[in-house]
Amino acid sequence: MPGPTLQFALPSSESGKVYAPADMAWRVENFALTPEGTLRSVRGPAPIIPDYGSGYPYPGRVHGVFHALLDSGMRDVLLVRSGSSLYTQAGWNRDLNLLQAGLSDDPLARYPDCFVEVGSKVVWSNGIDAPLVYDGYTLKTLGHDHPPSSPTVQGPADTGHPVFRNNGGYSHPGKIGIIGDVFTTNSGALLDASWTWYVQLEDVFGDLSPLSAGTSARLRQDLTQSQYWLDYNLYPDTDPDTSSPPVTPNQPLGRLSVSFDDLTRQFVLTDISNGQQGIVARHIYRTAANESTPRFLVRIPDQVTTVYPDNTPDANLGSPAEDYITCPRFALACSYQGCLVVFEAGTNRLRISEPGFPGTFKRSRYVDVDTGAAVGSGLAVFGGKLYAWTGTTMFFVENDAEGVRAQPVSAGTGCAAPQSIATTDDGLLIWLGWRAWYSMTPNEKVVRISEAEDKLFLRLNPALLPRSVGCFDPITRQYLCFVPEAGSVGNALGMVWDGRGWRRYRLGLTVETLCVTRDWRRYVIVGGRTGTEDNVWALDREVQGYDLPEKTYRYQSAWIRLDPTGRTTANYDTVHVGIVEASNRPVTYQLWRDDNRDTLVDSGTLTMIDPSTTELMNSVVIGTGKFHNPRLTWYKFDTRLIDARSFAFDLYCNDPTFLELAAFAFDAHIVDEAGARENR
Repeated sequence: MPGPTLQFALPSSESGKVYAPADMAWRVENFALTPEGTLRSVRGPAPIIPDYGSGYPYPGRVHGVFHALLDSGMRDVLLVRSGSSLYTQAGWNRDLNLLQAGLSDDPLARYPDCFVEVGSKVVWSNGIDAPLVYDGYTLKTLGHDHPPSSPTVQGPADTGHPVFRNNGGYSHPGKIGIIGDVFTTNSGALLDASWTWYVQLEDVFGDLSPLSAGTSARLRQDLTQSQYWLDYNLYPDTDPDTSSPPVTPNQPLGRLSVSFDDLTRQFVLTDISNGQQGIVARHIYRTAANESTPRFLVRIPDQVTTVYPDNTPDANLGSPAEDYITCPRFALACSYQGCLVVFEAGTNRLRISEPGFPGTFKRSRYVDVDTGAAVGSGLAVFGGKLYAWTGTTMFFVENDAEGVRAQPVSAGTGCAAPQSIATTDDGLLIWLGWRAWYSMTPNEKVVRISEAEDKLFLRLNPALLPRSVGCFDPITRQYLCFVPEAGSVGNALGMVWDGRGWRRYRLGLTVETLCVTRDWRRYVIVGGRTGTEDNVWALDREVQGYDLPEKTYRYQSAWIRLDPTGRTTANYDTVHVGIVEASNRPVTYQLWRDDNRDTLVDSGTLTMIDPSTTELMNSVVIGTGKFHNPRLTWYKFDTRLIDARSFAFDLYCNDPTFLELAAFAFDAHIVDEAGARENR
């Protein structure tokens, strides 16, 4: 917000008063409010990658742009999604590095591309293609979009023998099985039981997949009574302990008896899924005997091993497996408490990932924020709290050990454009609704801040309003939002809020996406199109040799009257305009009277009051010119309005050079009934 007003020498006006331009404005276009309270013409924009003779590198429509400092600030990354590909800026090579091709290039997607930094990684999504994650070095699909295939399990086959039922197939002594409560040389049994195995994938970022479908194997009941051994003539007719007499039924078997280890078995897993590219480990889970809960068995830390022998008793199994789902498709996301928060595409179901693992989602960690048909339209974190929007309502979302819950904060203040949401440095959350802009304080007081621009919404394109984009500019300390006008297919109109009023940007380009750099530069970077040129620009910056898009600098004053009630007419003689010196430029004025902007009273060009102050920056010669503090140059135009209730004026400048409006002063007076002048 503006700082102290600059103090300038006044012109020789009758009023002896000077007024700040921002305080008298009705509509301002392509001017930025400075900390000193002046209105400075918007510079640029300037291409992020200048044209060095080979053109600009962007192959198609710019759907998204995002800046991040990854790897503890060691990787300065500017991501650009142009056409059907995702790129990183190649720095000093003045080019782009391809990260991913073959993405959707839908020019009428409901929302711009979504970028979120979470856990030192950037997550990208457009709601159509599988989301991607990038840590500055590795790019891969976020999480897992399908479960792994089931493993093959080999174990004992049923021989059909009444005693040796588990001796067929893969039959090796082991530690798996349930032994009966009583075991002697004459009685005992291995109880009938089954086990189920599952596979889970772990990728390079630690995200875990859902479990595969289970594969089961079984051990049949195995009896060990002595008569069965003798009936099938599997041992000699003499007892090896005594050499005689022959062994008879129902007699102890001695050294021919079996032990626990002879009954229990082991299994082997084969065809363990290797998964897709980026998998670094496989987790094996197994149920205990005759149970349904998968428990951790082993982590295989590679993508090569496909065979694993399982000889782990049930008592040594680990914790139960979490119930994860495949990574949902989403177009809206934000970062909260180290988690990725998303709205499933086309629904009002909000899901929260595991902390530190943006591609891992528990099946139960969700909430449907609205019981109606409204779908999610916005997500943001403000004051340490998570907020979500539908098109009609704003919600506060709680996430704790008991689950996820949503409760309404403000009805009727829904969000129309998810990327219009921004937080200012003086503690406000701002977003664009369907009929207004809203702000909220940390104590959740929601107010409408765009009453003066209510008629604007009648001239916007509601079908494309969800593609509006906004941010808070930390340099100018103003909220900036680009919106689509009726009859247009791009965001050509920029609306700027400085805490006191609204101004407008028409930069000669359509803005599809924007971001603020996270480094010391704090640039506002926009991606869009001017004419047939797709490009990425830095706002309020200029580079030599770049032909700026055509734009007009326009200042339109509010209605000015000496009598606040409008009942007394006055004579308005002269308007004095204080402009900070910068360069020679023609500034055109238009004059209106009596609250009527349909009939033009006069127009012309401002006249400099003191021609001796013509030393301007564009005429300074290097080596001879000297720098000094900017000086105020007073211009004027004569109004000569007699018996007017009010008047207003417009100032226009089409020259792309610097222009800074600093102050206004007026010559005006009221003539009383006796004919005497009353200066006001």
